Amino acid sequence: FGHLEHDIINCKSHKLIPKVPLKWFWDGFEKLNTRMLDQNGLPMLLKLKDWPPEDDFAQYFPNRFADFMKWIPLPDYTRREGRFNLASYMPEFFVRPDLGPKMYIAYGSPLYPEYGSTNLHLDMSDAVNLIVYVGIPQDGNREDHFEAGIR
Repeated sequence: FGHLEHDIINCKSHKLIPKVPLKWFWDGFEKLNTRMLDQNGLPMLLKLKDWPPEDDFAQYFPNRFADFMKWIPLPDYTRREGRFNLASYMPEFFVRPDLGPKMYIAYGSPLYPEYGSTNLHLDMSDAVNLIVYVGIPQDGNREDHFEAGIR
């Protein structure tokens, strides 16, 4: 996906950075020395929000979508065709909500606990949020990250 561009958010400043090549985002995901730097020369904590933006996740990633739907918790509520998912019963002439899934992918760091990747907010519809991966920067001080993480 490196050739695609998307808006990203600097979680420290909450400012949008428009049209960033996704390669830059992914290169810095677990490598501090390749992350974009802020005006003070420090690595940014970045978030890729609502991705893929226009496309349906099922069309963009059909295999991942199938795996995700197979294992998502509370399937009667959370699957698109779930019997208790009321949005799935809406007639076609209504504007249906985006039933997702959407990815929010963010750098995080226990060294900066004051900066979250998602602030407290209210969604227009119910949502299930899953943390599916936590990585430690390969070029950082692992002990500092472990100690900060268990505090």
